[in-house]
Amino acid sequence: MLRFLLLILFIHFSVELLAQESDNVPFAIIEQAPIYPGCEDLDKQTQKKCLQNGITHHIGKKFNTGMVDTLGLEPGIVRVYVQFRINEKGLVDSISARGTHKRLEHEAIRVVGLLPKIKPALDKDNNPVAVKYTLPINLYVEAPKKKKKLGF
Repeated sequence: MLRFLLLILFIHFSVELLAQESDNVPFAIIEQAPIYPGCEDLDKQTQKKCLQNGITHHIGKKFNTGMVDTLGLEPGIVRVYVQFRINEKGLVDSISARGTHKRLEHEAIRVVGLLPKIKPALDKDNNPVAVKYTLPINLYVEAPKKKKKLGF
């Protein structure tokens, strides 16, 4: 049986402008990044780290690594890229995933969909705006351990 450890080696948030929708703004124009619950009283720089840590903790806690045992994946690092948007109301929407296995993609979408309501980003006029994030989730798949045979 393969043993899987969920490793979020890095969380690199890349924020993009959604050209099709006029209610999204470039990240460079955002005055205040989204604020994760419990991070409200921190300074702006620490709030960004707190957002990353909150999302990292949430994914590490909620991601069902047990189901990965049944996928027959090769040992090594397996990545799932998740894109999502934190909308003007602070809700996560527009979730999509790309990875090496459909079940991993579905699990990543499920877990990101369970994120709590987040205080939305604000533009320079203090209006709530939607921002889009790309999040890589890295899973480390260990090689199966060989069972020792007992000789009688």
